Amino acid sequence: KDFDVGKIYKKKIVLTNASYGVNFCRLVGISEWLKDFISIHFDPPGQMAAGMSCEVGVTFKPVINETLEGEITFMAQTGSFSVPLKCTNKKCILALDKELIDFGTHVVGERISRTVTLTNCGALGTRFKVQMSAGDSSVSRAIAKSSPGRMVGLLPENWCVCVYAYIQHFSFFLPEQLSRDALNSKSDLEADDAENLVEPSPEETPIEIMLGKVTEGEIGPFNSVKLQIIFIPAVPGDVRAEFVIMFDNSPCKPVS
Repeated sequence: KDFDVGKIYKKKIVLTNASYGVNFCRLVGISEWLKDFISIHFDPPGQMAAGMSCEVGVTFKPVINETLEGEITFMAQTGSFSVPLKCTNKKCILALDKELIDFGTHVVGERISRTVTLTNCGALGTRFKVQMSAGDSSVSRAIAKSSPGRMVGLLPENWCVCVYAYIQHFSFFLPEQLSRDALNSKSDLEADDAENLVEPSPEETPIEIMLGKVTEGEIGPFNSVKLQIIFIPAVPGDVRAEFVIMFDNSPCKPVS
């Protein structure tokens, strides 16, 4: 596992006669595509009494950086059997601890931060870079002059780091001397506004969801990196953003 090209690796296999009588064992061969990389060292022990064991030496000399799989085949008095072989090269195995960040409900002017952990479970390191998803050139929002609430988002089918937030609408209290008619009129206007979502132009949209200090760097083997997402609400309404993590290692697909 996690081999380096040019190095030599040796393993031992112990074969045990698990039958209740005398048995024998001989080597038949290995998978054809493994013969250039793997050699077998086995001296047939002759007749083996019940419970006796013998050893098989396996030497692996990798010359290509590819995962290899095959088997070693033996013949015994009770029939043939095989021992599987698998040689895996070093890989980046990347994962996120969460795919959805929901900031919940907050008021304008607050500063809230959440952390996402990027983990490399593989033996090969790589460089990473976090950026806004191509589908989200700007943070999308819909301003709704409605009562406070919370936006609920479903987890996307692809692996996405989505950020949802809802900015609480401020309530202003009118002086007691205002007539009941004025209060009713204002209530009707707010109800009408709640039904209409206003989509501001990109020039008018403030940057409310942003990344912390760590936006790129190196993630080593069996290591992790914490990425900070910061939310500073500026205008009441729902806010959504999506970020994608790119990697220098070509076999590593972007995580978004």
